Amino acid sequence: MNRSLINQFQPARRVWFCSLFLPAIALLLAGCATSPKVQDSHANHQASANPTPRIPAHFNNPEEAKPLPEVLDPKQFSDPVIVAAYGYAKENPEVFAQQPCYCYCDSGIGHKSLLDCYASDHSVGCALCLKEGLLVHKLLGEGKNSTEIRELIVRGDWQNVKLEVAEQKSAGENPRKTTKPIR
Repeated sequence: MNRSLINQFQPARRVWFCSLFLPAIALLLAGCATSPKVQDSHANHQASANPTPRIPAHFNNPEEAKPLPEVLDPKQFSDPVIVAAYGYAKENPEVFAQQPCYCYCDSGIGHKSLLDCYASDHSVGCALCLKEGLLVHKLLGEGKNSTEIRELIVRGDWQNVKLEVAEQKSAGENPRKTTKPIR
């Protein structure tokens, strides 16, 4: 091959090499130059590759949610957890309307809040909706308001809820938990 032809391409190779590898080497060296003091100050932080998830649709106050959708009759179900969760939603529709649902049914099926999950049979087959419903009931019993409940749902407290309900054996006895899991 003619030497002059090879010499014509060498400058192009050098430019390509410099534009690709020099910035990479500079970044590597900059990372190595980080002082141990800075690295130590971040030793207790945990990096997350996942961004903070969006908060699903919900209403900030009960007036925005009106007219409230009708919750399905809990009596049509046989599973005690489902009956209880639908009963809680029926008793407290304004509170349920102010809660997001982290199964993201707002984008999947157009729900506007957790209440919509109970205005349909969606919660029957969704353990997450049931967990949120049971948590809402528990937190209302502890005296929390809708905003405080929403903050705890957003924080992910629903993840710790067990799908079981307290049942009263008979008057005066301590409630016992059912152990029937949800499908």
